[in-house]
Amino acid sequence: MSKHTSAGPPAGGPRKRLVLSIAVLALVFVVPLMGAFAGLRNSAVFAQAAAEVQGPADKPLQNAWVIPAGKDEVLGQMLGGADALPGSCTFADGQALRTSVRATYKCPSGDVVFELQHPSKAPAGATQTARFAIKLQSGSPPEGFTDALVARIRAHETGFEWTWIGSSSAKGGGLWSRSGLALLGGAVMLGGLALLLIRRRGRGTTTTA
Repeated sequence: MSKHTSAGPPAGGPRKRLVLSIAVLALVFVVPLMGAFAGLRNSAVFAQAAAEVQGPADKPLQNAWVIPAGKDEVLGQMLGGADALPGSCTFADGQALRTSVRATYKCPSGDVVFELQHPSKAPAGATQTARFAIKLQSGSPPEGFTDALVARIRAHETGFEWTWIGSSSAKGGGLWSRSGLALLGGAVMLGGLALLLIRRRGRGTTTTA
């Protein structure tokens, strides 16, 4: 009787391949997942900062076009600022109310107030430009004033961009649906690969009598 043992590939081979495969799959699935969570965190921080700049609110904004921070200069150019305006009117006050801009002018007939919103929120009777819906809120502007104001807004609005703040719950659900499935798929593949390598290693060593 003779006992002969034949060994397959060296024991270190499958282990090295397993470690390498795990590293590759980690790069494919885990790193993008971490990046997605980091992007969500940055978006939430930016949304909070934008809301704080526009002033306090009764509840968090969701699914809304908001005015980002740092647009004071372009808004001033659009609304007239210190420039001479038709009808002896002067720019008196401007307020960025998170989702709208309210501009008040001192005119000989009394105060005139205009409100600027995102075009998707245009109220009835509003004048629309590429980036704004303009509506007279109160007062009686002198002849030619409204047309001049709309012309100013059209001339300077290219320097303005609205910021979209989506629903936090919707963002969270979308992120989980993509990243969660990717993580689950990666775990299944890792488990399958490990099982396959263990089986191959077991078959690599045979014993004959």
